[in-house]
Amino acid sequence: MGILQKVNRSFQGDSKIWVIYLIFSFISMVEVFSATSALTYKAGSHWSPLLAHASKIFLGFVLLWVTHRFSAKLMRVMKLGLPVAWGLLIVAFFSSATNDAHRWISILGIPVQPSEIAKLMLIILVANILNKAQEEKGAAPWAFKYILIVTGITCALIVTENLTTCILIGATVFMMMILGRVPWKQLLKLTAVMVGGVVLGLILLKNIPVEKVKETPIERAITWSNRITAHSEPRPENPADYVITDKNFQRTHAYFAIANSKGIGVLPGNSVERDRLPQAYSDMIFAIIIEETGLLGALIVIALYIYLLMRIWKIVHYSDNYFLNYTIMGIGIMMCLQALINMFVSVGLMPITGQPLPLISRGGTSMLITSVAIGLILGVSKYAEACKEALENPEDMDETANELVEEMNVAIAEENK
Repeated sequence: MGILQKVNRSFQGDSKIWVIYLIFSFISMVEVFSATSALTYKAGSHWSPLLAHASKIFLGFVLLWVTHRFSAKLMRVMKLGLPVAWGLLIVAFFSSATNDAHRWISILGIPVQPSEIAKLMLIILVANILNKAQEEKGAAPWAFKYILIVTGITCALIVTENLTTCILIGATVFMMMILGRVPWKQLLKLTAVMVGGVVLGLILLKNIPVEKVKETPIERAITWSNRITAHSEPRPENPADYVITDKNFQRTHAYFAIANSKGIGVLPGNSVERDRLPQAYSDMIFAIIIEETGLLGALIVIALYIYLLMRIWKIVHYSDNYFLNYTIMGIGIMMCLQALINMFVSVGLMPITGQPLPLISRGGTSMLITSVAIGLILGVSKYAEACKEALENPEDMDETANELVEEMNVAIAEENK
């Protein structure tokens, strides 16, 4: 067997998704290195933050490779992973706070964010429910109830510390239910309830005294209210009257970063706002990308997320299994929605929130879990390619394709029991 054939057998699946992942990793290395000047100063080492981030990217690549090679077996295990994620969320709730939030726990000295794990496990479980509920005219009505239960429990364990993640989860699951042909009557009722809940929540935030809110488990509601208020404050007509305060500091310096680009960018490594913008390497990294690479760089990043979703749609076109299709479409939808939130925050279209830019922002759990998710997509793409080959050239299928179809068929049979 030649070297090229060995490489092809080791790195299977949609080649374009491999390329997208590698481009994201390259962008992440360049932009995070540029945006971590403050961390470099604290560490006293020029290379320390870059090497730390590079090690996470490498570990993410290893997890992606393992996942894409053994996706059939892993997905059978991962559908049972949500209760474990719930347990980790409960542990995080009672752990010490970091940045006024109980989002992290320490496992063997490594900080882990359980909500990132819960997001992926929930997508897989919801896909499993939708798969089992499929009937000739759509999903059986009982699926809606079970999806609401598992989603509701997940969001209840997250909402007190991370409202935006709950919104992201809710939007993703809602779109999955649309794709899963859940009856529109049920979806419209859910929409009405959610709109009513949002209106009621905003009214309560405006009218309940701060002292009373501090006595409740949702103390971070004060932060939500402050961010919404700061975002909705009218800008003065005269720029000279604009005053930078603690409330608008992050948003203002994101605007400065975008303005510094002058549309063409100042080139990587030349950012001015990276030293002033909080979380320049994470929550606000898209503003740094615009500052350094201009509109062209921003459009390339946006195009990569859109193209990833398009590739997923093409994989679904050839895959003949609902469970696999709903899983990777849920992953693609959540990644793109999360990217959209990060971008909207960076350019001032949404209140400040803490959502990293998938596969680009500096971060441990998010980078690793997203890499696992991409591995699942690649694993399903292997199966889809084998299905396409079986459909178009059933007599010319090679041994690898036959083994893959057999492996996935066994996994699917186990899944449907």
